[in-house]
Amino acid sequence: MLRASSESTPNYLNKAKDMNNTMVGYMMFVYGIVGVMANWAAGKMLNKSVTKTTAGFFSGTVQIPILLHFSGKNFIATVIVIGLWGFLYLPSFFKCFYLYDLACAQVTGIC
Repeated sequence: MLRASSESTPNYLNKAKDMNNTMVGYMMFVYGIVGVMANWAAGKMLNKSVTKTTAGFFSGTVQIPILLHFSGKNFIATVIVIGLWGFLYLPSFFKCFYLYDLACAQVTGIC
């Protein structure tokens, strides 16, 4: 039974992708490093167009599970998809909070 995303991702990588715990650790490291770079890039992109940036990142979150499925047990493909996963998922959470704060500010008349 999956209880939390922090438990489900390593289990998925262990079972479906045949990775040992060391490799799963490296994949989480790649995910985090790419996510840091993605937050910087998303900030630059948000300055240009909030709507296009949000649509692009959210559409990517739909594509990642499909790409993971089709990557199969190919290690290189899985590493690339996990990098894309970090790039598309982490900034999406920050954009959700940004849009939520913006909506709250508009409703309360702050902006």
